[in-house]
Amino acid sequence: MRKKLDVQGILTEARSDIECIVMAARQLPPDEGGPIAAMADAVGKKIEKALRQLGAEVAASHGAEEA
Repeated sequence: MRKKLDVQGILTEARSDIECIVMAARQLPPDEGGPIAAMADAVGKKIEKALRQLGAEVAASHGAEEA
């Protein structure tokens, strides 16, 4: 369980870094920053999905430990 929480922390930090990249890319002219922002946003969505799945696994394993 501890390992899953460590991974969750790393993914949360990565998501925060990606959000910074998106904000910085939006400061660039659209032809330069647009593709960067779009790619970073796509990566952020994948990280969000991984965090949801990991959260579900942590919740399921926590429930199993209580049983």
